[in-house]
This record gives sequence, C-alpha cells and structure tokens, in this order.
Amino acid sequence: MNTAIAAAVLEVLSLNQRVELDPVHPAKFSLKACFPNVLYSEFYVRLFFGLVMASITLITIYLSVYTYAVLIFVLGVWMIWEWSRLVYQKWNSRILILQMLGYFVVTMCAVLQHYNAALYIMLLIALLSYVFSLLGHYGQKTALWSGAGIFYVSFPTLSLIWFRHDLSLGVQALFYLMLIVWLTDSMAYLVGKNIGGWKLWPSISPNKTWSGFCGGLIASGLVGALWGGYLQYPNILALICLSFVLSLTTQIGDMLESAMKRNFGFKDSSLLIPGHGGILDRVDGLVFAACMAAILALWSDTSQPGAALLMIGS
Repeated sequence: MNTAIAAAVLEVLSLNQRVELDPVHPAKFSLKACFPNVLYSEFYVRLFFGLVMASITLITIYLSVYTYAVLIFVLGVWMIWEWSRLVYQKWNSRILILQMLGYFVVTMCAVLQHYNAALYIMLLIALLSYVFSLLGHYGQKTALWSGAGIFYVSFPTLSLIWFRHDLSLGVQALFYLMLIVWLTDSMAYLVGKNIGGWKLWPSISPNKTWSGFCGGLIASGLVGALWGGYLQYPNILALICLSFVLSLTTQIGDMLESAMKRNFGFKDSSLLIPGHGGILDRVDGLVFAACMAAILALWSDTSQPGAALLMIGS
C-alpha cells in the first residue's frame, strides 16, 4: 500500500507527468487524471465532503441564529449564481447583482424577523428580474425562470431562519430536519447504487431507481422512530409519518431540480463540491423539505415553529 502511494506521488511530481483535463469540463482538473494509480471512489469523495458540510451546518445551527444565517446567506448567494448560470447560460451581471443585493435584504429581514417585509422584497426583486430579462431580449420563458430563482432561494432561507429563532425546540427541529434530508439522500444513493432495479424517472435522472426511493423512505422512518424514542414522544408512529412526508418531499425536490437542469441542458449546476456538483445539487431536497416543514409548522403554531413541527408527532 505504502509503495503504491509513494509511486503515485512520485509520478505526479515528475517533470514528465502530463495532467490531462476533464473532457466534460475542460477548465477543471480531474482527480482521476492527477492520481491515476491511487484508488479513487466517487462514494468516498461524496462521503468526505458530505461529512464536512454536515459538520459545518450543525455547528452553525447550534451556535446561534446569526452564525446559521451567515452560512445560509453564503450558500444562497452561490445558489443565485448557479441559477443565473442555468437560466442565462452565461453571466448576466446586472440581474445577478440585483438578485444578490435583494437576497441580502431578504436574509436580514429574516434575521430581524420581519417576514412580511421579506415577502415584499422577494416580489419586487422577482418583478425587476422579469422586466430586466425582457428588456435584455431574453424571452418570456427565461424572464419567468429568472424571477422564480429569488423565490427558490429565499423561501427555504426564511423557513430555516424562522425555525432557528424558536428558542424552545428550534435547534432540535433543524437537527431532525437535516437528518431526514441527509439520510434520505444518502440511503437513496447507496441502495439505488447497490440494488438498482426499475428506474424512477429515466428521462430526467437515469441513475435514480425505485429501490433507492424506498431506501430513502425507510431511512427517514428509522430517523423518526429513533428521534421519537430519544425525546420520549408518546406517539412515535405520528413522527414516523411526518418523517415519511418530509422524505417524500425531499426526493420530489431532488427530481424537480434535476428536471429543471435537464430543461436547460445541464447535468450539474456547477463543480463547486467534488462528488456532489453545485450547491443547488446539494440542497435541492432541503429546499422543498424546509418549505414543507414550515407549512406544517404554520398550520400548528406560528410563535414556536420548531416546537410546532416536532409536536406534530407528539
């Protein structure tokens, strides 16, 4: 093992080593080309970066609403850039800056708990994005997709920050939601990769299978059962059902985001995260799950959304 690793390092450092570019994305280096003699597995790359992102997310959630809002804002800005890249097929600096500035105001409104103001800002930015796109001769379809981007990024932002403001069970609710989304995605990937079977939606996402879909649902049910047992809920079955709903929403969000990318001729929203693609690829399920969780909490108690979400299973 040590000999093989040493040989690979010497080969890379050699003056005669020629590093080839990734043929699909010629501006990016390929790990396989750089380390041809070292075992390279997509699963381990996904696992490593997934654990790093999960750790950062959980730490920022635990620390305060402000640290979590900063993380969400940074990710949201990158999502807006990726959305613009998908919709316009290139940079559109005027609309991109408009949406980023508008998103900053939306995030600040969420931190200050001015949610109605945030909704008005979203509507204004969406309208301006639509108008500027038409003035730039992009066509109505592109204009509509451009305006929709600010909603796609801002609604989950408002939802997640709203949950974190709940000092009673906001942190616990977010931890629970993240576990549902992450395990649904991970188990769907692992089960689908190893068992395979019938394709879920082959024209949109040819690698997703019904076995992976069921694996994600089962994993979410286990999370609900364990979470209910840990918090000593009297009605664990209800929490398991809630977990199924959030898992289903997560997988629907994943599929819809894939459909949107295919509509614009892209497989990945970017190459920011090795093994995962872009931020849009990584949080597609969370976008929809966060909004669904907020709707369920709104149905019960607007003053304590975290407690409201978790008490659905009590």
